[in-house]
Amino acid sequence: MITETPALTFPEATACIILGLFIAFFSSKRKRELQKQNSPSAQNTKETAIQLDKLIIGLGNPGQSYENMRHNVGKLFISYTANKFKAQLKQINQGYLAIMNEETNLPKIGLFNTYCYMNISGKSISEVIKKHQVKVENIIVVHDDLDNAFGKVKIKEGGSAEGHNGLKSIIEYLDTKEFLRLKIGIDRPNSRDPIVISPYVLSNFSTDQVNRLNSEIFEKGIEILKNKKFIQG
Repeated sequence: MITETPALTFPEATACIILGLFIAFFSSKRKRELQKQNSPSAQNTKETAIQLDKLIIGLGNPGQSYENMRHNVGKLFISYTANKFKAQLKQINQGYLAIMNEETNLPKIGLFNTYCYMNISGKSISEVIKKHQVKVENIIVVHDDLDNAFGKVKIKEGGSAEGHNGLKSIIEYLDTKEFLRLKIGIDRPNSRDPIVISPYVLSNFSTDQVNRLNSEIFEKGIEILKNKKFIQG
C-alpha cells in the first residue's frame, strides 16, 4: 500500500530552507578553516621552540605568599640571574622562561621557573626539556639545601632526592637521578622532625638574609655556573 507524504506547509518549508542554508554555510566555513590550517603557509608560520644548549631550573612554589620563603631560593636565584644578565622571564605554558644569548651566536642558555607547586614540578620541567631539546646532562636544578649553612653554595652531580619533594618529582618524570644540582644552604632547625622542618622551610628569609642573597650568595652560584660552562662571561 502506497501512502502519500503530506506536503509541507509554507512555514515548515521556509524553516527547512533556512536550516539547510545554515548547515551549508558552516560546513563551508569549517572546510576553509581546515584548508587554511593545513596550507604550507600556515605550517611555516607555526612557532618553533628554540633549541637550548643549557637549562638552569629554579625550584619553588607559586604565588606572592611563597615568594621570599626559604623553600623558594631556587626561583629567587633564577629571577636574580635573569635580571643580572638582562634576560626577560616570559610566561610559557609550563612556567616562566628567559633565554640568554637569544639574539647572538653564543650558546643559548635557558633560565626556567615553574609556576606549579614544588612536589609536582617534574611534569612541567620534563615538558620544557623535551620542547627545547635539552639533554639531561645539560640541565642544572637550583634548590634549597637544609644540610648546609645559610650562604653556602655547592654543586652536586646526581644522587638521591635527599627528602626534597621537588627533586623527587623531577627524578620521577625524568626517570633518572643523573642531573646536576646547585644547592643553596638555608640552615636546618634543631630537629629532623617533619613537623618542625615544614614550617621552617616555608618561613620567610629575614631582611638581612635577603640582602646577603642579592649581594653575595647568588653571585657565588653564578661563579659556579660559569665554571661549569652553564653561563658565559
